[in-house]
Amino acid sequence: MKRLFLIFAINVSFFAITLGQEQGGGTGIVTKVVKGVYNDVVDVPNTAPTKWDRYTIKEKKLSLLFPKLPVRVDSSDNCLNIDTSSFAAYADGIAYYFAFVSKSDSKISKSCDFKKEFDATTFETSLNEFRAAIKGEFTETKVNFGGNEMVHFVVGQRNTWFLNDFRNTIWYEFRTSESDQTTNHVNAFVESLVVGNKSNGVEIQRGSTVSLGDEVDSNAKFPDVTTTKDKDVVKIEKPLSIWLQPKPPYTDVARKAQTNGVVRLKVVFKANGSIGSISVVSGLENGLTEQAISASRRIVFVPASTNGVRHSVVKIIEYRFIIY
Repeated sequence: MKRLFLIFAINVSFFAITLGQEQGGGTGIVTKVVKGVYNDVVDVPNTAPTKWDRYTIKEKKLSLLFPKLPVRVDSSDNCLNIDTSSFAAYADGIAYYFAFVSKSDSKISKSCDFKKEFDATTFETSLNEFRAAIKGEFTETKVNFGGNEMVHFVVGQRNTWFLNDFRNTIWYEFRTSESDQTTNHVNAFVESLVVGNKSNGVEIQRGSTVSLGDEVDSNAKFPDVTTTKDKDVVKIEKPLSIWLQPKPPYTDVARKAQTNGVVRLKVVFKANGSIGSISVVSGLENGLTEQAISASRRIVFVPASTNGVRHSVVKIIEYRFIIY
């Protein structure tokens, strides 16, 4: 019997409006950004006001604060016996990410080359992998949070917290793209976690069907991308940063037809944190192109910026569907 795999990748190069590539030493990316208005074709609203509410994940018996209804992604690693539920939202230049990591109820697949049960060492292994992946200097501190150990990493402006609750075979991850010394929303986000039967709030359920950008982005000097002219070339100091990237599922029809291949999409990542126009560069039959477009609309990201001014950019996204 053939096994079904979905291999997912994003092409790190920009589309035609990009001049040059990302370089070291803080030189950034030179990108053409154009003044004007881009008309989206979106069937549901993809912006929302920033309104900090308590959201609950009923089946996990927990709640926490988010600035908007987050996008939700559930995934499993059948070789490491891990289930992960990830949630992310963007607001006012900052991405907020939360993950619930737990032992899977499913049995480890016999086809795995490397197998490992979820145990007391799994959390520490994850921490070590995170440390090893950090490029450059970072700080690491440990604090007590509700009787459990929380490890806080700061890498530049990015913050990551790991909260271990191994007694319940769970750990939590919080990540933010910036430190906000003025509003204190970052600390409030992390400290808002409530676990137990009293964790009330707006039910997230399956999460937002699209990534929600800001309604008004007064910082966006060049709000949208339309055409390219030499006079509109700007230097991007902070490239686009993706924080949650859903994987599109196979359709039943595509699975039965054993449809393989790559869907390539040209996606506008708008200055207000929403996904703009999506054009199909190359597609697949049996609903896979539509699945890829739907997944792209749920990407949570921090827009590219220069001197605090956010810009819209275009990138090519690739989704590989392979059966073997």
